[in-house]
Amino acid sequence: MSSSDRTRATTARAALERTVLAIAPAIDVTSLAYDGAEHWPSDGQPSGTAESRERLAHTGERKIWVAEDASRAALARDVGAYARALRDGGMTSRQVLVAVADVVREAAARSLGPGVLGALLHDAGRCCVEAYFAA
Repeated sequence: MSSSDRTRATTARAALERTVLAIAPAIDVTSLAYDGAEHWPSDGQPSGTAESRERLAHTGERKIWVAEDASRAALARDVGAYARALRDGGMTSRQVLVAVADVVREAAARSLGPGVLGALLHDAGRCCVEAYFAA
């Protein structure tokens, strides 16, 4: 791997680490149940009318979906950049996939539970394979 490839890979790795750290809390939040009783006030008296509660739930869901879509796009962008940098440096697809998984695990290990980490690793792996084999 040439020094320019190493520099490019190091820069891409740092960007991927920052992205994983930034989106980890958002991914954990998306697992909350907004339909359940725990979402509404515990005193048993919901604020406002049923229509207002429904609108609030849909607005909250939309915000979560937008945040989740933005997180996935950022993850795809940064995994792709790192995967291409490693591929261009001569690594095999398997080596690149392992390297991406290592970065995701290291960056998210303390902030995510095993189920959410598994989902994040799955998304990162899919993005990695797509980027590695892209023209």
